[in-house]
Amino acid sequence: MKLVYGYTLIEVLVVVTLTAILAVATVNLFLTSVQGGSKAARLNEVRSSGDYALAQIERLVRNADTVTCVGGSPATQLDIVKNTTPPTTYTIQIDTSVTPNRIQLNAGLYLTASNIIASNLSFTCIAGTVFTPPKVGITFTLQRGETGARPSDVVRETFVTTTLLRTY
Repeated sequence: MKLVYGYTLIEVLVVVTLTAILAVATVNLFLTSVQGGSKAARLNEVRSSGDYALAQIERLVRNADTVTCVGGSPATQLDIVKNTTPPTTYTIQIDTSVTPNRIQLNAGLYLTASNIIASNLSFTCIAGTVFTPPKVGITFTLQRGETGARPSDVVRETFVTTTLLRTY
């Protein structure tokens, strides 16, 4: 009887199939981790931009002498007046004349990054009493990535706070 050394066709096909499955799983795991890392970076960028805008608005409101909500209820624009010599007025609103829309402080000064889309900016002004200062509710949404993009590429965060005026 003659001995034959080597592998059969079935054995080779099984090994090739198992190797291909392992390769696909490894590549998928690698791509998922890379995409997760970039989504986390985009989310960090949105949160950083939103935290900065919120901190600036809160600072202006806290130190204001008067605030006025303009544009309905809830308001889409906030006018802040600081009684200095001469009085200083700040206007906060969404600038829709630029792409993407950005939160604007006066003309040409922006509180959000140029690659972040701002939307749903609203203000709620609540008058104070003798014992309580006036307060302003602030809400806005920031988004990184276009709406038509893959859902995994879009990061959206809503920021909400209420700030009291110090000078009442």
